[in-house]
Amino acid sequence: MLALDTALSLIPYLFAAGYALKLTITRETYAAADESERRRQQIIAAAAVLYSIFLLYAAGLKYLLVASIVYAPGTFLYLWARREQGVRAFQPAEAVDRRRACGRCRRRSRPHLHRLPGALITTDLSESERAITR
Repeated sequence: MLALDTALSLIPYLFAAGYALKLTITRETYAAADESERRRQQIIAAAAVLYSIFLLYAAGLKYLLVASIVYAPGTFLYLWARREQGVRAFQPAEAVDRRRACGRCRRRSRPHLHRLPGALITTDLSESERAITR
């Protein structure tokens, strides 16, 4: 049970470290005068991402698959709650490139609808959305 608890905590740790690295790369929360601090935090964030990837590898595939089963109901509850609120579950930049993920998209050039829990997604993207999802 302890190994499963550890595997469950590794995925959010990777996401947090990845977001910290993203903030340091895009300079969203740093002023021009904070360049040395930003670089120091960027090194720490990059080390945290690498370390968390190593820990995920060391945890093993078995516990990561079980962790994904534990996270699945929470994902569906999130989508359900967003649907009840009438809000999009994901922004275009957060969504997966549906043309690559869907077998029908690879075979057809015309757009079609994808039915996902809490969302109705079309492959007919505007030019700005295409630029964001690439």
